Amino acid sequence: MRTPLLVAVSQQTLNDVGAAPTSWLRLAPIGEDPAANVLWRRQSDRTAWVAEAVSRMPRLAWLHTDTAGVDRLPLHELCARSVIVTNARGAHTPAVSEWALGAMLLAAKRLHETVRHSDRHQWTLDLTGQQLADRIVLILGVGSIGTALARACCGLGMQVIGVSRRRQESPYLTRSFSQDDPWLEELHRVGFLVNCLPLTERTRMLINARVLGKLSSDAWLINVGRGETVDEDALVEAVMAGALGGAILDTVRTEPLPAWSRLWGNSNVIIASHRSSFTDQTAARTQALFISEAERYRRGESLVNVVDFSQGY
Repeated sequence: MRTPLLVAVSQQTLNDVGAAPTSWLRLAPIGEDPAANVLWRRQSDRTAWVAEAVSRMPRLAWLHTDTAGVDRLPLHELCARSVIVTNARGAHTPAVSEWALGAMLLAAKRLHETVRHSDRHQWTLDLTGQQLADRIVLILGVGSIGTALARACCGLGMQVIGVSRRRQESPYLTRSFSQDDPWLEELHRVGFLVNCLPLTERTRMLINARVLGKLSSDAWLINVGRGETVDEDALVEAVMAGALGGAILDTVRTEPLPAWSRLWGNSNVIIASHRSSFTDQTAARTQALFISEAERYRRGESLVNVVDFSQGY
Protein backbone atom coordinates (compact mmCIF):
# COMPACT_ATOMS: atom_id res chain seq x y z
CA MET A 1 0.00 0.00 0.00
CA ARG A 2 1.36 3.42 -0.98
CA THR A 3 2.21 5.99 1.69
CA PRO A 4 -0.61 8.55 2.05
CA LEU A 5 -0.02 11.96 0.51
CA LEU A 6 0.87 14.39 3.30
CA VAL A 7 -0.65 17.87 2.99
CA ALA A 8 -0.02 20.83 5.28
CA VAL A 9 -3.11 22.81 6.27
CA SER A 10 -4.25 25.34 8.85
CA GLN A 11 -5.58 24.20 12.20
CA GLN A 12 -8.98 25.50 11.14
CA THR A 13 -8.96 23.24 8.07
CA LEU A 14 -7.90 20.29 10.21
CA ASN A 15 -10.80 20.96 12.58
CA ASP A 16 -13.28 21.28 9.71
CA VAL A 17 -12.17 18.44 7.45
CA GLY A 18 -10.37 16.02 9.74
CA ALA A 19 -6.93 14.47 9.41
CA ALA A 20 -7.87 11.85 6.80
CA PRO A 21 -10.55 12.97 4.30
CA THR A 22 -9.63 9.95 2.11
CA SER A 23 -7.74 6.72 2.68
CA TRP A 24 -4.72 8.01 0.74
CA LEU A 25 -4.62 11.60 2.02
CA ARG A 26 -3.39 12.86 5.40
CA LEU A 27 -3.69 16.43 6.61
CA ALA A 28 -1.39 17.90 9.22
CA PRO A 29 -0.81 21.37 10.68
CA ILE A 30 1.99 23.49 9.24
CA GLY A 31 5.35 22.50 10.73
CA GLU A 32 4.27 19.15 12.16
CA ASP A 33 6.18 17.21 9.51
CA PRO A 34 9.13 18.96 7.81
CA ALA A 35 8.86 16.51 4.90
CA ALA A 36 5.50 17.93 3.80
CA ASN A 37 5.74 19.49 0.34
CA VAL A 38 2.06 20.20 -0.40
CA LEU A 39 0.03 23.10 1.03
CA TRP A 40 -3.75 23.40 0.83
CA ARG A 41 -5.26 26.81 1.46
CA ARG A 42 -9.03 26.73 1.97
CA GLN A 43 -11.14 29.77 1.19
CA SER A 44 -11.49 30.80 4.83
CA ASP A 45 -7.71 30.85 5.42
CA ARG A 46 -6.41 34.40 5.34
CA THR A 47 -3.64 35.48 2.98
CA ALA A 48 -1.24 36.35 5.81
CA TRP A 49 -1.44 32.75 7.02
CA VAL A 50 -0.56 31.49 3.54
CA ALA A 51 2.51 33.72 3.23
CA GLU A 52 3.79 32.53 6.62
CA ALA A 53 3.09 28.89 5.72
CA VAL A 54 5.05 29.21 2.46
CA SER A 55 8.05 30.64 4.33
CA ARG A 56 7.94 27.71 6.80
CA MET A 57 7.92 25.02 4.11
CA PRO A 58 11.36 24.85 2.45
CA ARG A 59 10.37 21.72 0.48
CA LEU A 60 7.09 23.12 -0.83
CA ALA A 61 6.42 21.81 -4.33
CA TRP A 62 2.70 22.45 -4.81
CA LEU A 63 0.25 24.97 -3.34
CA HIS A 64 -3.48 24.73 -3.96
CA THR A 65 -5.86 27.56 -3.07
CA ASP A 66 -9.64 27.24 -2.87
CA THR A 67 -9.94 30.75 -4.27
CA ALA A 68 -10.08 31.65 -7.95
CA GLY A 69 -7.97 34.78 -7.48
CA VAL A 70 -4.28 34.32 -6.68
CA ASP A 71 -3.02 37.90 -6.82
CA ARG A 72 -2.72 38.16 -3.03
CA LEU A 73 -0.47 35.08 -2.79
CA PRO A 74 3.34 35.57 -2.69
CA LEU A 75 3.55 34.77 -6.41
CA HIS A 76 7.07 36.13 -6.93
CA GLU A 77 8.46 33.88 -4.21
CA LEU A 78 6.46 30.88 -5.39
CA CYS A 79 7.62 31.40 -8.96
CA ALA A 80 11.25 31.82 -7.89
CA ARG A 81 11.03 28.56 -5.94
CA SER A 82 9.35 26.77 -8.89
CA VAL A 83 6.32 25.91 -6.76
CA ILE A 84 3.29 24.74 -8.75
CA VAL A 85 0.21 26.80 -7.86
CA THR A 86 -3.32 25.66 -8.64
CA ASN A 87 -6.57 27.48 -7.94
CA ALA A 88 -10.30 26.76 -7.69
CA ARG A 89 -11.15 27.87 -11.21
CA GLY A 90 -14.58 26.47 -12.05
CA ALA A 91 -15.59 25.54 -8.51
CA HIS A 92 -17.18 28.93 -7.85
CA THR A 93 -18.71 29.38 -11.29
CA PRO A 94 -22.36 28.57 -10.43
CA ALA A 95 -22.35 30.63 -7.24
CA VAL A 96 -20.70 33.77 -8.62
CA SER A 97 -22.55 33.79 -11.95
CA GLU A 98 -25.88 33.36 -10.13
CA TRP A 99 -24.93 36.18 -7.75
CA ALA A 100 -24.06 38.50 -10.64
CA LEU A 101 -27.37 37.71 -12.32
CA GLY A 102 -29.16 38.37 -9.03
CA ALA A 103 -27.41 41.72 -8.75
CA MET A 104 -28.59 42.66 -12.22
CA LEU A 105 -32.15 41.70 -11.34
CA LEU A 106 -31.95 43.66 -8.09
CA ALA A 107 -30.83 46.78 -9.94
CA ALA A 108 -33.30 46.42 -12.82
CA LYS A 109 -36.29 45.81 -10.54
CA ARG A 110 -35.07 48.30 -7.89
CA LEU A 111 -35.46 45.63 -5.24
CA HIS A 112 -33.04 47.44 -2.93
CA GLU A 113 -35.48 50.36 -2.80
CA THR A 114 -38.42 48.01 -2.33
CA VAL A 115 -36.74 46.43 0.70
CA ARG A 116 -35.95 49.83 2.21
CA HIS A 117 -39.55 50.97 1.80
CA SER A 118 -40.81 47.73 3.27
CA ASP A 119 -38.54 48.14 6.29
CA ARG A 120 -40.09 51.58 6.82
CA HIS A 121 -43.65 50.23 6.40
CA GLN A 122 -44.11 52.37 3.27
CA TRP A 123 -46.52 51.32 0.51
CA THR A 124 -44.93 52.91 -2.57
CA LEU A 125 -46.33 52.95 -6.09
CA ASP A 126 -43.64 54.97 -7.89
CA LEU A 127 -41.06 52.19 -8.40
CA THR A 128 -40.69 51.61 -12.12
CA GLY A 129 -38.35 48.74 -12.89
CA GLN A 130 -36.51 47.84 -16.08
CA GLN A 131 -37.06 44.82 -18.29
CA LEU A 132 -33.95 42.67 -18.82
CA ALA A 133 -35.15 41.12 -22.07
CA ASP A 134 -33.59 42.95 -25.05
CA ARG A 135 -31.22 44.94 -22.85
CA ILE A 136 -27.47 44.75 -23.43
CA VAL A 137 -24.94 43.51 -20.90
CA LEU A 138 -21.19 43.83 -21.43
CA ILE A 139 -19.13 41.24 -19.54
CA LEU A 140 -15.48 42.00 -18.87
CA GLY A 141 -13.69 38.66 -18.56
CA VAL A 142 -15.40 35.78 -20.33
CA GLY A 143 -13.86 32.89 -18.41
CA SER A 144 -15.92 30.19 -16.74
CA ILE A 145 -17.91 32.68 -14.62
CA GLY A 146 -18.42 35.15 -17.46
CA THR A 147 -19.52 32.37 -19.80
CA ALA A 148 -22.01 30.99 -17.28
CA LEU A 149 -23.42 34.49 -16.77
CA ALA A 150 -23.65 35.02 -20.53
CA ARG A 151 -25.64 31.79 -20.84
CA ALA A 152 -28.06 32.90 -18.12
CA CYS A 153 -28.47 36.34 -19.70
CA CYS A 154 -29.21 34.75 -23.06
CA GLY A 155 -31.92 32.72 -21.38
CA LEU A 156 -33.57 35.97 -20.35
CA GLY A 157 -33.44 37.35 -23.88
CA MET A 158 -30.57 39.77 -23.29
CA GLN A 159 -27.89 40.72 -25.77
CA VAL A 160 -24.43 39.88 -24.46
CA ILE A 161 -21.14 41.53 -25.40
CA GLY A 162 -17.99 39.78 -24.17
CA VAL A 163 -14.53 41.28 -23.67
CA SER A 164 -11.51 39.13 -22.82
CA ARG A 165 -7.77 39.09 -23.28
CA ARG A 166 -8.43 37.19 -26.50
CA ARG A 167 -11.64 37.24 -28.50
CA GLN A 168 -13.92 34.39 -27.37
CA GLU A 169 -16.10 32.20 -29.55
CA SER A 170 -19.34 31.42 -27.73
CA PRO A 171 -22.96 30.84 -28.78
CA TYR A 172 -23.98 33.02 -25.83
CA LEU A 173 -22.19 36.15 -27.07
CA THR A 174 -23.88 38.55 -29.44
CA ARG A 175 -20.50 40.19 -30.03
CA SER A 176 -17.00 39.38 -28.83
CA PHE A 177 -13.99 41.68 -28.38
CA SER A 178 -10.41 41.32 -27.23
CA GLN A 179 -9.08 43.91 -24.80
CA ASP A 180 -7.25 45.52 -27.72
CA ASP A 181 -10.44 45.89 -29.78
CA PRO A 182 -12.56 49.10 -29.61
CA TRP A 183 -15.02 47.74 -27.04
CA LEU A 184 -15.27 51.10 -25.31
CA GLU A 185 -17.40 52.30 -28.19
CA GLU A 186 -20.09 49.79 -27.13
CA LEU A 187 -20.51 51.13 -23.61
CA HIS A 188 -23.07 53.82 -24.39
CA ARG A 189 -25.52 51.07 -25.41
CA VAL A 190 -25.21 48.76 -22.38
CA GLY A 191 -27.49 48.60 -19.39
CA PHE A 192 -25.02 46.59 -17.28
CA LEU A 193 -21.25 46.43 -17.16
CA VAL A 194 -20.31 43.23 -15.31
CA ASN A 195 -16.69 42.93 -14.21
CA CYS A 196 -15.37 39.36 -13.87
CA LEU A 197 -11.69 40.25 -14.33
CA PRO A 198 -8.75 38.91 -12.33
CA LEU A 199 -6.22 41.41 -11.03
CA THR A 200 -3.18 41.82 -13.25
CA GLU A 201 -1.04 44.80 -14.16
CA ARG A 202 -3.17 45.21 -17.27
CA THR A 203 -6.52 45.10 -15.48
CA ARG A 204 -5.59 47.25 -12.48
CA MET A 205 -7.90 50.33 -12.47
CA LEU A 206 -9.21 49.31 -15.90
CA ILE A 207 -12.68 50.55 -14.99
CA ASN A 208 -11.71 54.19 -14.62
CA ALA A 209 -13.29 57.59 -15.23
CA ARG A 210 -12.93 57.18 -18.99
CA VAL A 211 -14.78 53.86 -19.00
CA LEU A 212 -17.47 55.01 -16.57
CA GLY A 213 -17.95 58.21 -18.54
CA LYS A 214 -18.96 56.26 -21.63
CA LEU A 215 -21.82 54.48 -19.82
CA SER A 216 -25.35 55.84 -19.93
CA SER A 217 -26.82 57.50 -16.86
CA ASP A 218 -29.08 54.52 -16.14
CA ALA A 219 -26.37 51.83 -16.51
CA TRP A 220 -25.15 49.79 -13.55
CA LEU A 221 -21.72 48.41 -12.72
CA ILE A 222 -21.70 44.91 -11.20
CA ASN A 223 -18.31 43.88 -9.81
CA VAL A 224 -17.50 40.25 -9.04
CA GLY A 225 -13.88 40.66 -10.17
CA ARG A 226 -11.11 42.13 -8.06
CA GLY A 227 -11.79 45.43 -6.34
CA GLU A 228 -8.51 46.91 -7.54
CA THR A 229 -9.75 46.77 -11.14
CA VAL A 230 -12.14 49.66 -10.37
CA ASP A 231 -11.25 53.31 -9.77
CA GLU A 232 -13.47 53.76 -6.72
CA ASP A 233 -13.06 57.55 -6.58
CA ALA A 234 -14.23 57.85 -10.19
CA LEU A 235 -17.12 55.49 -9.42
CA VAL A 236 -18.31 57.57 -6.48
CA GLU A 237 -18.10 60.77 -8.53
CA ALA A 238 -20.12 59.21 -11.36
CA VAL A 239 -22.87 57.95 -9.05
CA MET A 240 -23.11 61.16 -7.05
CA ALA A 241 -23.27 63.23 -10.24
CA GLY A 242 -26.11 61.10 -11.59
CA ALA A 243 -23.93 59.98 -14.51
CA LEU A 244 -24.38 56.31 -13.57
CA GLY A 245 -27.40 54.38 -12.36
CA GLY A 246 -25.45 52.69 -9.58
CA ALA A 247 -23.07 49.90 -8.63
CA ILE A 248 -23.26 46.59 -6.81
CA LEU A 249 -19.83 45.62 -5.52
CA ASP A 250 -18.99 42.17 -4.24
CA THR A 251 -15.35 43.24 -3.96
CA VAL A 252 -13.62 46.51 -3.14
CA ARG A 253 -10.04 47.71 -3.14
CA THR A 254 -9.61 47.50 0.65
CA GLU A 255 -11.41 44.72 2.50
CA PRO A 256 -13.14 45.14 4.89
CA LEU A 257 -14.26 48.45 3.41
CA PRO A 258 -13.13 51.23 5.81
CA ALA A 259 -15.82 53.25 7.55
CA TRP A 260 -14.46 56.43 5.95
CA SER A 261 -14.87 55.17 2.38
CA ARG A 262 -17.08 57.35 0.21
CA LEU A 263 -18.64 54.19 -1.22
CA TRP A 264 -20.70 53.95 1.96
CA GLY A 265 -23.83 56.02 2.24
CA ASN A 266 -24.85 56.09 -1.43
CA SER A 267 -28.32 54.65 -1.90
CA ASN A 268 -27.38 53.24 -5.30
CA VAL A 269 -24.04 51.74 -4.27
CA ILE A 270 -24.50 48.36 -2.62
CA ILE A 271 -21.57 46.71 -0.81
CA ALA A 272 -21.79 42.94 -0.54
CA SER A 273 -18.73 42.05 1.60
CA HIS A 274 -17.11 39.66 -0.89
CA ARG A 275 -19.69 36.92 -0.41
CA SER A 276 -20.72 35.97 -3.94
CA SER A 277 -18.88 32.64 -3.92
CA PHE A 278 -20.23 31.41 -0.58
CA THR A 279 -23.19 29.05 -0.81
CA ASP A 280 -24.36 25.87 0.88
CA GLN A 281 -22.32 23.94 -1.70
CA THR A 282 -19.09 25.95 -1.74
CA ALA A 283 -17.07 23.91 0.77
CA ALA A 284 -18.01 20.59 -0.83
CA ARG A 285 -17.21 21.80 -4.35
CA THR A 286 -13.81 23.27 -3.47
CA GLN A 287 -12.85 20.23 -1.39
CA ALA A 288 -13.80 17.89 -4.22
CA LEU A 289 -11.68 19.91 -6.63
CA PHE A 290 -8.66 19.78 -4.33
CA ILE A 291 -8.98 16.04 -3.81
CA SER A 292 -9.22 15.53 -7.56
CA GLU A 293 -6.03 17.54 -8.08
CA ALA A 294 -4.33 15.76 -5.16
CA GLU A 295 -5.08 12.38 -6.71
CA ARG A 296 -3.49 13.51 -9.97
CA TYR A 297 -0.47 14.82 -8.08
CA ARG A 298 -0.12 11.55 -6.18
CA ARG A 299 -0.13 9.63 -9.45
CA GLY A 300 2.43 11.92 -11.04
CA GLU A 301 -0.07 13.31 -13.55
CA SER A 302 -0.31 16.91 -14.74
CA LEU A 303 -2.54 19.14 -12.63
CA VAL A 304 -5.54 20.82 -14.24
CA ASN A 305 -5.94 24.28 -12.67
CA VAL A 306 -2.32 25.38 -12.89
CA VAL A 307 -1.79 29.14 -12.51
CA ASP A 308 0.23 30.84 -15.25
CA PHE A 309 2.68 33.09 -13.38
CA SER A 310 3.26 35.18 -16.51
CA GLN A 311 -0.45 36.02 -16.72
CA GLY A 312 -1.16 36.19 -12.98
CA TYR A 313 -4.12 33.80 -13.03
